[in-house]
Amino acid sequence: MDQASSSKRKRGGRPKSKYWNEAEQLGKDTWKCNHCKEKFGGGATRIEEHITGKGNNIRKCPKYRGNLGGHIILASGSSTSPQEALNILNQLQEDENNLGDQILEHDPAAFESNDIEKAFFYPKGDPDAVCIRKSDIELLQPQKCLNDNIIDFYIKYLINKLPTDKQDRFHFFNCFFFPKLVDLSTDNPSIASDGKAAFQRVSKLTRKVNLFEKNYIFIPINYSLHWSLIVICHPAEVMTCYRDEETKGSPKEACILHMDSRKGIHQDLHNVFQSYLCEEWKERHNNVRDDVSSIFLDLPFVPLELPQQQNAYDCGIFLLHYVERFLEQAPINFNRSLISKFSYWFPPPDASLKRSHIHKLLIAAEGDNKMIVGGSVNPQNNTQLSALLGGDVEDHAVNGGSNGDDALTINRLLSDLAWEEDYFDKRLQWREFQGNKRERQHDDWLDELKDLKKRAIDVKNSLHQSGSTNEFPKPSELDDEYDDLLEENPWVSRDENVKEMWDLLEDEEVFIIGIDGMGGVGKTFMATHIKNEIKRKGTFKDVFWVTVSDDFTTFKLQHDIAETIQVKLYGDEMTRATILTSELEKREKTLLILDDVWDYIDLQKVGIPLNGIKLIITTRLKHVCLQMDCLPNNIITIFPFEEEEAWELFLLKLGHRGTPARLPPHVLEIARSVVMKCYGLPLGISVMARTMKGKDEIHWWRHALNKLDRLEMGEEVLSVLKRSYDNLIEKDIQKCFLQSALFPNDISQEQWVMMVFESGLLNGKGSLEEIFDEARVIVDKLINHSLLLGGWRLRMNGLVRKMACNILNENHTYMIKCHENLTKIPQMREWTADLEAVSLAGNEIEEIAEGTSPNCPRLSTFILSRNSISHIPKCFFRHMNALTLLDLSYNYELTSLPKSLSKLRSLTSLVLRECRQLEYIPPLGDLHALSRLDISGCDSLLRVPEGLQNLKKLQCLNLSRDLYLSLLLGCALPGLSNMQYLDLRGWSGIIVEDVKGMTKLECFAGSFLDQDNYNRYVQEIQDTGYGPQTYFIYFGKFDDFPLGFRTLVMDLKRPRVYFGDCDELPYLLPRDLAELLVIGNDQWECLCAALSSNGSLSLKDINIRDCTKLKSLFCVSCPLCTNIQNLKSLKLDNLDSLSVICKEDVAGLTQSLSRSEVFSHLKELSIIRCDQIEKLLTAGLVAQLQNLESISVSYCKSIKEIFAGDSSDNIALPNLTKLQLYRLPELKTVCKGILLCNSLDILGIDDCPNHEKPRIGRV
Repeated sequence: MDQASSSKRKRGGRPKSKYWNEAEQLGKDTWKCNHCKEKFGGGATRIEEHITGKGNNIRKCPKYRGNLGGHIILASGSSTSPQEALNILNQLQEDENNLGDQILEHDPAAFESNDIEKAFFYPKGDPDAVCIRKSDIELLQPQKCLNDNIIDFYIKYLINKLPTDKQDRFHFFNCFFFPKLVDLSTDNPSIASDGKAAFQRVSKLTRKVNLFEKNYIFIPINYSLHWSLIVICHPAEVMTCYRDEETKGSPKEACILHMDSRKGIHQDLHNVFQSYLCEEWKERHNNVRDDVSSIFLDLPFVPLELPQQQNAYDCGIFLLHYVERFLEQAPINFNRSLISKFSYWFPPPDASLKRSHIHKLLIAAEGDNKMIVGGSVNPQNNTQLSALLGGDVEDHAVNGGSNGDDALTINRLLSDLAWEEDYFDKRLQWREFQGNKRERQHDDWLDELKDLKKRAIDVKNSLHQSGSTNEFPKPSELDDEYDDLLEENPWVSRDENVKEMWDLLEDEEVFIIGIDGMGGVGKTFMATHIKNEIKRKGTFKDVFWVTVSDDFTTFKLQHDIAETIQVKLYGDEMTRATILTSELEKREKTLLILDDVWDYIDLQKVGIPLNGIKLIITTRLKHVCLQMDCLPNNIITIFPFEEEEAWELFLLKLGHRGTPARLPPHVLEIARSVVMKCYGLPLGISVMARTMKGKDEIHWWRHALNKLDRLEMGEEVLSVLKRSYDNLIEKDIQKCFLQSALFPNDISQEQWVMMVFESGLLNGKGSLEEIFDEARVIVDKLINHSLLLGGWRLRMNGLVRKMACNILNENHTYMIKCHENLTKIPQMREWTADLEAVSLAGNEIEEIAEGTSPNCPRLSTFILSRNSISHIPKCFFRHMNALTLLDLSYNYELTSLPKSLSKLRSLTSLVLRECRQLEYIPPLGDLHALSRLDISGCDSLLRVPEGLQNLKKLQCLNLSRDLYLSLLLGCALPGLSNMQYLDLRGWSGIIVEDVKGMTKLECFAGSFLDQDNYNRYVQEIQDTGYGPQTYFIYFGKFDDFPLGFRTLVMDLKRPRVYFGDCDELPYLLPRDLAELLVIGNDQWECLCAALSSNGSLSLKDINIRDCTKLKSLFCVSCPLCTNIQNLKSLKLDNLDSLSVICKEDVAGLTQSLSRSEVFSHLKELSIIRCDQIEKLLTAGLVAQLQNLESISVSYCKSIKEIFAGDSSDNIALPNLTKLQLYRLPELKTVCKGILLCNSLDILGIDDCPNHEKPRIGRV
């Protein structure tokens, strides 16, 4: 993972702030400022907040010199004390009067002992200028990660480059915005996605800008030690175009683009920005429509397929390159049809060149902020200041420029040149090792680099000797020459993995390095190259190679190591391990390479110490590396070649002794097709090249391509790949892998799980939860065995798919043509009578010719998903009577299905998911074997298929949809007693008789016709104990509120009930209910009056919003209140009439509250836009809140007190860690007494102009 961070912790705990010495500690968490003598409480972080004024509820120090104005512009030095540095600055400040408008800005806070840094500000005079220090510039060295200062600097530079008339189209947030938005901190590394709270945290930053007037909004993201970029496009359009179908083809579309150079690290950003933008919209608009939240949540979030970084440290560089390229090409109108242009946006090495470019800009920007330009100053001060610079220039006056800058530039340039020379040399060796012939242009380029390095050394020596460059070129000119040279690099590194390997080998804290990847991808090849280079250079004293293989035993490995290092072993296993350990520990700088590892190796048991030696493991199984304590960052994954790299390797192998082959023009195109069928696997490319050596006649190439199309790759390649399959000991996993060969690429893990489920491979193995957990474990194992390529989407390498097909065809007949750019179905001669499975997924098939009717009486599986088919001939399925699985999903243009579908009586799974234009499905009543039917997302379908009631074996039925339609009551569902999974979201309410007999139901989503049917169903499942463990029951009118279309299996054992607008009648809550949502109800006045319970509830979360008449929630004495005993979270939003949480002024209220357990487990309380509440928490309520951890109150116009009571009432909340109060105009006090909790630093108050500072103490 990338190690990019704006601030890094040192080992051992939290880094010490430079401000901590500015206050004296009087007691535990009590401080006195050394400057203004003010006393304040809290943790040590409060010192910095007091000094800088960047804290909540704390006064900024008025006497601290760093707060008197200005900034720092000093350099590091080892011999000058902070006081001497201050004296120099004071003298220089007197010279300012004689320097016209040249102002020396300073900040004594920068003078920390042995840590004095030169700094300048860009743009000069900008109140939001970025402060750049020498330590920031050093991060532009190769192999270093950028911090927020460099990111913000370059974005500021790009903004200033924009024409004035275009700048208003864009808004750029700085790096501070995202951590503030999601409440990201050192103590809280996870991100918060609550939109209201996020808006409250950043509202001051956007108060003066209307984001909805911008075409594009840029947000740099930094967390999990990684940088990425969010671009929000046309946010104002969200209220006019927010449905997928409506936006398709629109010239201007609202969407959120995520640009990440290492996809998969920042996966949890979805919904963060949608919910925040919703709150921004609400803030700026009156009479907001009721469904605004759902509209914003539907705002598309699009992770782009972009050029990716090839190392662990360029994420910040790529972020800046994404910004710059987007600004260069950003159209006035953007929509998602333009997204395909991003995949090959730029070659990845282009981004890496930006380091030197930014450095050059920084030097120029620093020059614009010079301390002195022209004129003269006190020579003594100049000498002293030169000493502060800590550069190579000594005792020389500064005239018209800065020798310190020259020294910095030349030192940085020499470092870059040395690194590039070493890197180029290693890349050249790697190419030679691969068989590439060393070319003249490579040597010429390297000679130019060495010549530039020699001239840079001459300039440095001149600076040392005379203080000037004399007749030599200026350092900046050499720097420009270096940039030009980089652009002329004769070839770009194909494999950054080599450099990453050298970095890990040179890192003294890395002991085990893993190399993983699929069979034949080049793991052993790379390890061999590293071994040879180490021996040639003498990097390690000893390098030992042992091939482990899949017949590993501890005894055998001990023997092989002993034989390699020439040591004799004797005795039992433990004695032998002791001998090996002793012998290896004697050796200095030793590298041991264990090649072809297939299982966990207990290093201690074998006798391999990790003191003084390094270990390289090559394996196909990533989990083996992890089991052996190899850190994820120290595992190098080798991937197959991209298309052009594969073509170059093929020509090289086809040629003679390192000279690439030259093919006749008439075979070039077909030769490229042959190479593409090798799918970038070096082993397959090499074997194919060897096979085709000397073959110039086109018939040889056509024959080779035909063999590949027939899955005839050759035993040499397939046997290597098959070893990974054979290592899957469990037969069920082998079956799932083989079935995966029929699935399309680029599907999510959730989709893969559903496809395995629909295939029937996991049937009869217990509950749905057990089945889906097993499926997730299986997909993880396939990824770890390099049989599936994981990440954001799953895919299978083409040769691995061919290997799977070969295995399948040993005893069966399969036709698998996934992702082969087919525009028509295969010719009839390929549809043989013995076919058992066909997959044409992921192609571009648009039509099936009328009259087509393949004669495949044994065909059991047919997958035609993810094509563009609009019509299927009437007779197409006529001769497929053995079909059990038919998948036509994601054919967006398909409008109807042929009647021959009705006669597929062997069909067990029918998948029509997301066939959005499908209007007609023929009767299904004769498909008595059908157990899984998915027609979710078929929004053009006006009624459920006929004959549904006859499908007695149906176990999984998914009818979820966007459009709300009526379901014929009492006709379709009764009698389906084997149902396990039923999703009716988007259909009208059913009656209890529809589902009463479904005693096996585990997952259910749907609504009921009326209160009576709802209550009878809840009572029924509670009385019988046969109810679903996962359900999503909704009742009432929702005004287009999205009911969510995640598959229910992704939220297993999460029972939820949602109420919309409905009468205030008693609705029975299920005892196992986990989450209750009430939204948009305009009739309920009290929760207790509308809800009831006849037993203890498991309810953990209550979320109520947009209810106009709700005056109170609980009475604490009714059956509902007495049965709520596990409530963890209570969130209330936009309740116009709510005045109290619990009814007030009722006889014996306090006693009732003290006996009640409604709030005894509550941890989170959030109140937003409840304008009738004046006193939030009464004394009776507080007594129950002993587990409360977080209180958030915002936008409540009338609230005066958070905790009601008088000055003698202390409030004790021992677990409270967060009290956030925002925009409460009438708030007078938090509490009149003392708020007692575990921490003094819990309070965040903003925009509450009338509040008194609360007294907070420790429990």
